[in-house]
Amino acid sequence: MKIKTIILSLCVCACNVYGAAQLKAMPEEVANKIVDTIYKIEGGSKAMYPYGIVSVKTSDPRRVCRNTVINNYGRWQKAGSKGDYFVFLSEIYCPTKGKLSAAESKLNKNWLPNLKKSLGVTTYQELHNKMMTKNVIGNSKKITSFITTI
Repeated sequence: MKIKTIILSLCVCACNVYGAAQLKAMPEEVANKIVDTIYKIEGGSKAMYPYGIVSVKTSDPRRVCRNTVINNYGRWQKAGSKGDYFVFLSEIYCPTKGKLSAAESKLNKNWLPNLKKSLGVTTYQELHNKMMTKNVIGNSKKITSFITTI
C-alpha cells in the first residue's frame, strides 16, 4: 500500500509540474477554446469574415486566428507578461485606437468584454487555471485507476 501511495504522489506531482510548465507554451485545449470563442463572438457561421479575419485573404481563417492567438501569447510573454493576455490580444486582434473610424473604434470596444463573457472568465490566467485543473484532476483519476490495478 505504501508503494502505491508513493507512486500516486509522484504522478500527481508530475501532473502539477507539467501543468505549470505549460505556461510557457499555450496549451492546445486553451488555444482551441479561445479560437472557438472568437469564432462565436465574430458571428459564427453567419459572419461576413469568419473569426474576424479581415487583414489577409485566406481559405483557412481558423488557422490564421489560431496562429494569431498563439503567436501573440509568445509576444506577450517576451514583453514580460504584463497585464492580462486577453487585453494584449485585444489590442492586436481588435484595436480600439489607431487608424480607425469612430464606428470601428466603438464596435471594437465590445470585443474584449464579449470574449471574456463568452469564455466565462475575467482573465486568461483564470481560463488557463480552470482548464488545466480539469486536466490534472482527470489525469490523477486515470493514474489512480491504473495504480489500483497494480
